[in-house]
Parts: sequence; structure tokens; C-alpha cells
Amino acid sequence: LEEALRALVDSEKRFRLLIEQFPLILWATDLEQRLTVSLGAREGLPDLSRSIGRPLDELLPEGDAGPAAAAHRAALSGRPQTFDVHFG
Repeated sequence: LEEALRALVDSEKRFRLLIEQFPLILWATDLEQRLTVSLGAREGLPDLSRSIGRPLDELLPEGDAGPAAAAHRAALSGRPQTFDVHFG
């Protein structure tokens, strides 16, 4: 059990390191649209990791976060979403 737990912790550390290197933010909310997870960074957006528990609409007002926030809102309403991300 200890070995499995250590492997899980190591895996999470590698995942976080990988995500933090991308110029984007991955986030998740609960059903009430309160931020539960925020990983990564993106120029021009607030540091969401300091805002766990706050409502997404309060953090990313309509139109301010571009297509990602709009896609998240649409997905929460039950509409499947896809969008492309291109890195220069």
C-alpha cells in the first residue's frame, strides 16, 4: 500500500510539472461552478490557484477569458464542447 501511494504521489507531481509548463490553464468546477482545481498559467488571466472555492463567473466574467470559459459554461449545461489550442 505504501509503495502504491508513493507511486501515485510521484505521478501527480509529474503531471503537475507537465501542466505547469504549458501556457494555458486547466480548471475544474463543482456542480455549482465553484473552482475546485486550477493548474497552469496564462498571460492576462488571474492566478486561479488562489481562488479555489470561488464561483467561475466571479473569476472569469463573460467574454474576459475567451473561448475556454465559454466552452466550460456550455459543457456544464450539457452541450459537448471541443476547441483547438495552437502553440506558436
